[in-house]
Amino acid sequence: MIPARRVISLIFFAGVTFFLVFYEASCSSPEKPSAGETASPPTGQLSLYVNFNGPWAFMQDPYDASKIVAIAPFIKDHQSAYAAATNETPVHTGVYELSGPAASPMNVDPQLVVVKDTISKAQFSDVTKNAGDGVHGVRYMIRLPMPSDLTAYRVGREAVATSWPVPNPGTNEKSYTTHMTLHYKVSGLTGIKLSGTADDRTPFDFTPTIGETGTLDIGVGPLYDLQETGCHDHGKTAFKALVDLFKVKQFIDFPGQDGQYHQSNCGNSDPQKPGGPTAPSPGHLGGSGADCKAAMLLLTVAG
Repeated sequence: MIPARRVISLIFFAGVTFFLVFYEASCSSPEKPSAGETASPPTGQLSLYVNFNGPWAFMQDPYDASKIVAIAPFIKDHQSAYAAATNETPVHTGVYELSGPAASPMNVDPQLVVVKDTISKAQFSDVTKNAGDGVHGVRYMIRLPMPSDLTAYRVGREAVATSWPVPNPGTNEKSYTTHMTLHYKVSGLTGIKLSGTADDRTPFDFTPTIGETGTLDIGVGPLYDLQETGCHDHGKTAFKALVDLFKVKQFIDFPGQDGQYHQSNCGNSDPQKPGGPTAPSPGHLGGSGADCKAAMLLLTVAG
């Protein structure tokens, strides 16, 4: 007999390939109770959207099947992570948990485009415990209740492969998810909290004030004065930091402004190049530091 946790894990990952699905919260008003009756609070009448941007990986918590874990690497050219609703707070490297929404059986649309790979429990534990030097950690880690679904709210044309350089990128490119939404059904938008401990042992406790849109944004991105190169070397650096954190072998390539891939011109400056880059990037796109456009990972934790 397959253990229940394994069954849940299989369900969690079996349908994951690619998606673009939109969900709508119910707008119907409950009937008023008749005289002498007590009104019951509405259940699941509102949608809460937790939006992630930056280089994140998602996986089912191998020690609690009712939770999903989001992990992003610390990158020196990035700002601190943040959590923002109608109020906002910085989030330093550490281990945190979002509480409030109830966990749900998750449906993953087969059209979701993410980079899939497998890691061991030992790899997962190494990332969980790795607090760097105790001041500057190597990762942001957030546990959340299992959402009802995962969706992409932004995608990018990219090519990903398990070898470098990415073979035939123009033929193999896909619209990979670069910003992910976790969707919850809730009875109200209060009682939600993000708490935990930063790697410098500072306690963290943030209560987001969720606005009418029902959104909480969690992200980490480049410094705004950072110039991305014409070869997308920063985006490649961010993706490399993400896959290196989990020791998985994945490589990414981005098209240039003309929509074409320029591996002969960009190969020597590619931070993913075995042995390291051997030349500076040949050009710049300008001062755009708001999005590194790294494809997101969806990992299976095996064993």
